[in-house]
Formats: sequence, C-alpha cells, structure tokens
Amino acid sequence: MLPESPLTIIFGFLCAMPISFLIMLGLRKLIGKQSDNGSSFVYSPQSTTFLFQGDSLINHDACADCLFGKHIINLADWPALREWMGLRFGSLPEHLDRIPDNTDLNLTAVDTADKASLKFKRRASFTHMMLNDPVLHGPADRHEALCNSKALKDHIMALRYAPCAISISSADNQTLWQNTAYQTFTSEQKKRITSITPATTSKRVMVQEDDDEHWYEVQALEKDDRQLRFASDITRIVAAERSQRQFVQTLTKTFANLTIGLALFDRNRQLALFNPALIDLTTLSAEFLTARPSLISFFDNLRDRQIMPEPKNYSNWRTEITEITESASDGFYQEVWALPSGQTYRITGRPHPDGAVAFLFEDISDEISLNRQFRAQLELRQSVMDSLPEAMAVITPNNTLLTCNRACSELLKIDPNSTIIEMTVRDLLSICRKEIPGDVYWSEVATQITSHQIKHPIKEILKTRNGTPVSCHVTQVSGGSVVFRLMPLSQVTAHKPDALSA
Repeated sequence: MLPESPLTIIFGFLCAMPISFLIMLGLRKLIGKQSDNGSSFVYSPQSTTFLFQGDSLINHDACADCLFGKHIINLADWPALREWMGLRFGSLPEHLDRIPDNTDLNLTAVDTADKASLKFKRRASFTHMMLNDPVLHGPADRHEALCNSKALKDHIMALRYAPCAISISSADNQTLWQNTAYQTFTSEQKKRITSITPATTSKRVMVQEDDDEHWYEVQALEKDDRQLRFASDITRIVAAERSQRQFVQTLTKTFANLTIGLALFDRNRQLALFNPALIDLTTLSAEFLTARPSLISFFDNLRDRQIMPEPKNYSNWRTEITEITESASDGFYQEVWALPSGQTYRITGRPHPDGAVAFLFEDISDEISLNRQFRAQLELRQSVMDSLPEAMAVITPNNTLLTCNRACSELLKIDPNSTIIEMTVRDLLSICRKEIPGDVYWSEVATQITSHQIKHPIKEILKTRNGTPVSCHVTQVSGGSVVFRLMPLSQVTAHKPDALSA
C-alpha cells in the first residue's frame, strides 16, 4: 500500500468539511423547528446551548471556564451537568430520555430574584438545552456577582470536602447535590440515610455490610423546599459505648457478688450506685436506696437504725464527713464502728477526682474476734513464761529476739518492749557476754545459731559478774527458732536438786 501524499490528505480534509457542515446544519434545523405548541428557541448573546445524544454531551457553545471555575470539558454527560445545574434550577430529569419526544420543557431558577431559565427540546435521540441568563447591566452589578461567585466557591469547597457526608435533595427526594464524603457511600448506605425524614433530633442508622456494622448519626433538615442531610460516621463511638456498657455490666456483677457493702455518691452527693451487700449490712431498704438519698440522709438513717455508733457531737461529725468527701483525690477516711449488736464494721471512704466518693462497709466482727483471741493467747503465754523461775528468750529463724520473760529481763537487764528497734541475736549475745562472761561458749553459740546447725543442746555453767553460777542451755526447737534458758544454780538447787547432773 502506497503512502498518502500531503496533497491527498489536504484534498480529503477539504472534501469532508462541507459534509460535516451539512450534518451540523441539519441537526440545527431539526432542533430549531417549532414544537407542537409553537414555541422555539431564540438565540441571543445571553444564552448558552448544549446538544446531547442520549445522555452524552456532543456539542456546546459555552466558554472553556464557566461559573465557579467549572470546566465544561469535564462535563461530558448529562448526570455531571445535572449536578452542576441542580442547585440553581431544582429537580431536573434524571435521564434526558425521561422528557417525552417532541416536547418542550421550560424551567426557571428556584430563586425568584434569579431571572435565568433553562429550556429543553427533545427530538428523537437528541436533546437541545439552552441556558438563558440576562446580562448584568453595570460594573457594580458585575462586581457584586463576582464577589458572590467567589464566596459561593469557597462555601462549596468547604462543604464538598467536609469530613461528614452532606446531601441536598428536592422535595420529592431527588438528590440535587452531594459532597465527596457522601459520594463514597454505597447504594445501601445512601438508601438508609435518605430514608431519614426531616426532624428536630438526629437519628442513628446502622448499615450491615458483610460482617461489619457501620453506624451513622443522621440529621435531616428541611429548608426552602430542600432536604438537607448530614451523616457522621459514629462506628467507633458506638463500639466504645458498647464496651462501656459491657464494662459497667461486668462491674455491676462483680459488685453484686461482693460481701463488702458499696455506696457510691456522685459529685452532687447523691447515691449513684450500691450493691446487695449494702442492704444486708445496713438493713436499709432497697426502696430508700433506689430513691438516691443524699449522703447526709444516708448516714442519718444509719444512725436511726443504730448501724453506726452514736457520735459525741453528731453535728461536728457531719461536718467532718462533708469535709472528707470534698477533700483531694488522695484523701482517705477510715473508721471502725463497734455496734450495740456486738458487730464491728470497718468504714472506708475514698474521694475521687471527679467529685464522687465511695464508701465501703465491711463486717470485721470475725476478724476482731480472732484478734482478741490471739491477743489473749499471747498474754497468757507471756504470763506463763513470766511465772517461770528460769530466764528464757526465744530467737526467730531470722535471728531476731521474739520474746523473753521477766526473769530474763532481770538477769540480763534488758527490756525489748522499750525500743521500736528489734533486738538481734548479735545484740543478745553481746549482752550475755557482758553479764555472763564466757567468750568461748558464746562464740560457739553464735557460730551455730548463724549457721543454723544446732543439732544438740549447747550446755555450759558460767558465772555472772558478781560470781553467781548460771546454767546456760541453748537448744533449737521446731520451726528453726532457738531457745535460751539461763538458770542461776541457787534456783536450780532449790527447785531441782539433780539439775546439775542434767
């Protein structure tokens, strides 16, 4: 195949031009014919025309840059042009084939002050649309229009890129405008959001997509025959609320199983939370507690039921409670109540930074009883030890003095209860060397005690500084403790004649 010469290309182009001109002229005449009602387009400098085949824009006589900086080259079809003009002219046909054939459609601007009009002519598969807008008369009018155009451009840009989804619909629920966030929604999301009718309060909408839930808070308003919808994604907020509810339910179940009574007062000093144990311990009725009594009323009822001891000055005590609840977050309040019934309660109050305060009611009657029994046993043991004639001292496995009797205190001239510092075995042996000299014996005792190797009793007879013979007996008992037994020989002879032979 021979390559085409430049003359051949030029000749073909010149032959095609008349044919293209005839085609465009025929379309122009076809569109320019009068309709059934006799109306026709009147072309003027104030008008811009668009020619569509189906919904595709195939020709226009608009400038390259139009109002708001919208490029006509980007408006390649009717849906794009429909969105561009919808805000000004209201509800436009969704598709141009919705306009009946051989029919004219005339629309005026929504704003009555706007004199612009939009006219459609439908012929077969072609639709001719003319935008007619009267020219502004003077420089001041043009300046005002440019200022409004610039402000409107900024407003549209802010709305278009707003983080929440925004849509504007007509009265018949036809979408006129939507921002970028709204355009990302699926058809199901748009359907659910559009189903929200204008109301004074916002509503929550859930859209199920696969296994995921998406929650939106939708506010629908109606202004000037327009329906405005604002949808904010609150999926994370809903998830946080669910976690909070589950956490509160878990805490509630935990509090319900506690044996300690809990009374939580909010910043207004009203009872906000309590558990069943509080009813059992205080005998306060559930009706009274659910009525959210004040803190002072709560304690007044405890006083009336003799669940708290009668204070010497109740007004001062109430002032003290008020001051405690208003103290700093690191404050701490604790009291032990010995009730007339014989029970003993420990009351703990802890203020919180947000102004709330929690009171814990704990029945420690058994604990107090055990402590009393333990103290009684200790006192009995000490009395028995003090009644013995021989001096006795007990060393713990940690090599500290646990206890000694009265005879030991008199012999060694010590009083362990007179100091808060624990006496160690080294301190005791130092005193023994001083009061009952015998370095060899006490060195051996020290070595075996510190090495925990006392397998047999360590016995020796030593003399005190004033020459009194003393039978020294150091042995290890169960648990690793060591017992010192020091008996002057005069007492041994008086109480047990064969003690020396032992």
